[in-house]
Amino acid sequence: MAVAGRKPKPEGQAVNRTKPVHDWVEVLNVPFEGESPDLPDDSHWSGRSRRRWEVIRHLPHVMLWHAGDWESALDYMQLLEEKWKEPTAELRIRERGLGLTTDSLRDLRIRYVEPTLASDSGNVAQINDYRDL
Repeated sequence: MAVAGRKPKPEGQAVNRTKPVHDWVEVLNVPFEGESPDLPDDSHWSGRSRRRWEVIRHLPHVMLWHAGDWESALDYMQLLEEKWKEPTAELRIRERGLGLTTDSLRDLRIRYVEPTLASDSGNVAQINDYRDL
């Protein structure tokens, strides 16, 4: 899921003026309510891990995930459960790959956009049409 290449520079500071090879993926900023796996039914999951999994499975960009990404997320949770008290670089690498932080979303070129209401102005009478009657 990672995109090759360096991070984009701010507008106007780009050295290469050509169009970027990889565009941003825009995802609606609404919680994901689709089908997602549960944590394996083991009693060893801490409350903190269960809360983190609920956050992960409702992130907006998980709508892009396929079965392999969900398996990777479950592997991350297993590693996280074992390493809560002594985090390792492996955890940070996995978090980055899954897009669990704002910085990693930028690296993956995923952008959350606010949903807009679709206005069907063709079927709605405009008040300005009736003001000077």
